[in-house]
Amino acid sequence: MEYAEHGALITYLRKMKSSCSEINLPELIAFALQIAKGMEYLASMKVVHRDLAARNVLVASGKVLKISDFGLSRDVYEGDTYLKMSRSKVPVKWMALESLEKQLYTTKSDVWSFGILLWEIITIGGCPYPGIPTERLFQLLKEGYRMPRPDNCPLQLYELMKVCWLEKPNERPHFKELVQKIEFILEEISHQHASREENVQQRSKRLRSRDDGSMLQQLTSFPKLGVQQIGPYENQCLLSSNEFSV
Repeated sequence: MEYAEHGALITYLRKMKSSCSEINLPELIAFALQIAKGMEYLASMKVVHRDLAARNVLVASGKVLKISDFGLSRDVYEGDTYLKMSRSKVPVKWMALESLEKQLYTTKSDVWSFGILLWEIITIGGCPYPGIPTERLFQLLKEGYRMPRPDNCPLQLYELMKVCWLEKPNERPHFKELVQKIEFILEEISHQHASREENVQQRSKRLRSRDDGSMLQQLTSFPKLGVQQIGPYENQCLLSSNEFSV
């Protein structure tokens, strides 16, 4: 079995958050893109994961993500739907409406879970539906409630989450569409990020240049002292501490 040195994605994200270092938004979106591509492959193989969440994604060397924990996955070659008959514990906060109500699982219910996973990534390891008891969640979802846009979440990424959470499964996008949309968002965000970095560097250079010019002006703006002005030992303290400061 391949070793994933950074452990589960949820743990990795929370370590990022606790380190208080600057969060790289393009990197977070790149994580989402990797997972979408993995799920696109599973969907093409007619496999329903049924438990897609940040805890079930591993982070290997080079920040390569691996979708894992197929304990709940099912092949659906004979149809596109899996009907769950048992009443074992299930990951309620990651489940689609039809899965909660009718125990139906399809690739489109995996798409709903992917929307929750997107929320986990962009909140850097947040717990879905904060403050909402699990027993109240189904009724709230039936009434149309969806999680609000997280802080610092690009609008286009939140819109993607919302289409993953549409009530009717057939109205949700396929993973192939999600891959295309996330690639577009990543390209756009990366370009904006690079532009901001370039602007910061240019501003920093201008400030340094301005400071250097100011310093040069200070150094050259003192009156020249003629020979007749200098008495014995005065050359040892031509500039006192209150006359010259940086």
